[in-house]
Amino acid sequence: MSKSKINLQEEFHQLFKTNPQIFQWISENIVNGIWYGSIDDPKDLWISDSFWKSLGYTDKDKHTFSRFADVLQGSDGLRDYNLLTDSATSKANFEAFFKFENKQKETLLFEGKARIINTPNETSPRILIIYTEVTKDEVNIQKLVHENESLHNLNEVFEEANKLTQTGGWEMNLEEQTLIWTQVTKDIYEVSHDFVPNLNTAINFFKEGESRDKISKLFNLAVEEGESYDAELQLVTAKGNEIWVRAFGKPEFKDGKCIRVYGAFQDINLGRKNELEFQLNKDRFQQIFDSS
Repeated sequence: MSKSKINLQEEFHQLFKTNPQIFQWISENIVNGIWYGSIDDPKDLWISDSFWKSLGYTDKDKHTFSRFADVLQGSDGLRDYNLLTDSATSKANFEAFFKFENKQKETLLFEGKARIINTPNETSPRILIIYTEVTKDEVNIQKLVHENESLHNLNEVFEEANKLTQTGGWEMNLEEQTLIWTQVTKDIYEVSHDFVPNLNTAINFFKEGESRDKISKLFNLAVEEGESYDAELQLVTAKGNEIWVRAFGKPEFKDGKCIRVYGAFQDINLGRKNELEFQLNKDRFQQIFDSS
């Protein structure tokens, strides 16, 4: 190792020991390698052993390189380093992705996080870059993106089906005290698309009296006793329309405590009205029959 590299290594070790912010920054990240050098001269650069090991090189291997660029054949790491140092200022910190070739000639993706260090005894600012390999993460990210796209398409199908059956979903997060309604649920309540519900407003939409008392009791039993519910109730929408709805609720517990209640919400007004009209006509016929 050249004298300049030894000096840079010692300088970095001293920085790591005496600068709490640098110590914390490095400690908070997964680090597969470290670069520390002069902004003015990219060749004046110390590279940690952990970086070489991340590329599959041994101590013996790394000494066979006549210059650092040899390990970057076919990759853009040195070019990116030069771009970063050219644009760096005394106040700039930045992040970028670098590509390197390992010993097996495979291209690996690393995330580099850099900080500019002003040292009192040096005229040229230093650049400190910590590297985290994200090659596997990149593959997983692409997989998740594909899965999310498929899930999004599937959700669109479910949403269309729910519109046809007038069935919406809802979830009450008890830890965060947040209530979420799907779009179909908002349509049933006849509220705007940007309406933000909470537990009190949701319960107050139910018709005062039997329906409101019943939904309050059922929700409390779900939270306190873990009982699911399925009930037909009357609701007064935001536009003042009285409708019949079917409310489903199911609690979820963690460590003996209810953390959320979720379920479905269905507009059954037409069916319920037809049922009531049928029952009314049946009663009228029965009265006529009994009095004849």
